[in-house]
Amino acid sequence: MDTINQTPSQAPLTTVAQPAINSGWSWGAFMFDPAFIIAIRNYTFLFCYLLYLIPLVNIVAMIGIKIYLGINGRRMAIASKSFASPDEALGYMKGTDHAGRVLFFATIIIMVLGIVFSVALGTFFRHILPMQFNSTSTYQLPATQ
Repeated sequence: MDTINQTPSQAPLTTVAQPAINSGWSWGAFMFDPAFIIAIRNYTFLFCYLLYLIPLVNIVAMIGIKIYLGINGRRMAIASKSFASPDEALGYMKGTDHAGRVLFFATIIIMVLGIVFSVALGTFFRHILPMQFNSTSTYQLPATQ
């Protein structure tokens, strides 16, 4: 029997259940949008950042781009040719999603703390500090010799 001319036996194709990596919110794409676009090598999408140069349109463009990337970031990463396999894309998205989530909630916490401290300092300077130096107090300068 000649083994050179034989065709290799084909194993039946089995489908492996892939995790749903192209669905859901992408925190990494939402928080790190320019870096995410460069990482997936979708350079034409960077032209949308020219809208940032137009006053008042830049606010709408910033929010719109971030929301679009948050919704479609995973799909864009899978469709890009930047990753050798879906597992590599999944690892990249897990890392950026974790970092984006941490940054988002840290930003919210810092904003809330800033508001609380500004209200507290405003209350201090408006109500407590003037009570210490009102017109009825008798503060005398030290005598000079």
